[in-house]
Amino acid sequence: MRNRQQSSTTESYRMITGPRADEAIRPSDARLYHRGHVFGTALEGGASITIGLSSASKIWSNRSLRLFELLEWCGGVARKLHDRKAAVTGSKIDLLQTGKTVSKIPAPVMLADWEDRGFYVAPPLVAYLASGHRQTGPISDMSLWVESSDDQRVVLRVDGDELSTRLTYDISRTPLFAYLNDAQTRVEVVRHRSTEDLVNVLNDDPLHLLLVDGSRLTGAVHYAPPADGFEPFDISLVEPIDWASEGVDVQIEFAEGAAQPASIQGYLARALDRSENEVVYWDHGSGETADFVTFSRLAEGVQILFYHCKSSGGTSPGNRVGDVYEVCGQAVKGLIWCDLRRLVARLLQRFRNGTGQAKFIRGDEALLAALASVAPASFEMVVVQPGIANVKPEQKIAEVLASANSYVVGAGLAELRIWGSAKPKK
Repeated sequence: MRNRQQSSTTESYRMITGPRADEAIRPSDARLYHRGHVFGTALEGGASITIGLSSASKIWSNRSLRLFELLEWCGGVARKLHDRKAAVTGSKIDLLQTGKTVSKIPAPVMLADWEDRGFYVAPPLVAYLASGHRQTGPISDMSLWVESSDDQRVVLRVDGDELSTRLTYDISRTPLFAYLNDAQTRVEVVRHRSTEDLVNVLNDDPLHLLLVDGSRLTGAVHYAPPADGFEPFDISLVEPIDWASEGVDVQIEFAEGAAQPASIQGYLARALDRSENEVVYWDHGSGETADFVTFSRLAEGVQILFYHCKSSGGTSPGNRVGDVYEVCGQAVKGLIWCDLRRLVARLLQRFRNGTGQAKFIRGDEALLAALASVAPASFEMVVVQPGIANVKPEQKIAEVLASANSYVVGAGLAELRIWGSAKPKK
């Protein structure tokens, strides 16, 4: 069974074996897993056979055949594949989705993420022209943003140190990915001695697009959300902050110089500077793990909190989808960093390279490095969005919060927390 959560670092696949392995599949597994590889026995024409299939459309069988028999077998398989009727096995394997090819994007896109996990673990370089010179850097230092989406097209932006280029995903077009126009900066992915244009890489390994309803689109294959929906988001998880009394302009996420204290991130830099936090790292910037990451020692182990910030679309909280799409997407995408050693190595690398804000609010390199071997480690995601109030939201907002929370909990974390606002006064 393949984990439907692309950002999961705890489990990619779950394998079940045994004479009736399908009986171990539970209805709740359909919320977290898609159908992966299947191998088993069956009866065909009264004879016992073995048959296997993979999520990459490979089919195999363990048997010895002469060439003409192999051709007959391939023909029989082809006829079954050509049958458009749903393949119902009568087993609990039917609970797991296989994905459905679609011609329209079923819901707005909340986030885009790389298909290749190696982009985070052993990132290749990207190369592009900036200021008249060829620039290079690891692809993991690039940020991938969704600028807009409708039922046919998604406009994406790739940001880096001196890079900002726009791509499009168009489900009605082949190939799916292209640059927005000829004016966009071309980006090459460099692996060993070979280079390939980023668009070609994406057409070979399409981005994972997470939709606001919790479903996923990879290429033109859509994986629907759970049929029974998600657990409603518990509004008590919204902690109201009195932004006005803290002197914060809720419409400014980040600022430098004299305006910084009045920004949301300026407030967080003060609010997180507490003795219980042994390390507070300010990581805001392209390729960030989060805007802020805190490390606190517990009686046993260490607790890590990721804070993802977004400015409000208005001076007062309201039901604005723009207030939740991007920041909830960041929280879900950030699950890839819920591995203590990888996280510490990433932050140390970014600090030494001066990537992003690269600032310790509390602690230093030595303290952070020492935490890499502390066990057990627990992780939490916190969304900082003044535009969300601790009142029951409209359905369109509730759906996004419930979907993001389901992904976070499914990855083994505590429930998603929000630093928001109090209920507006009438």
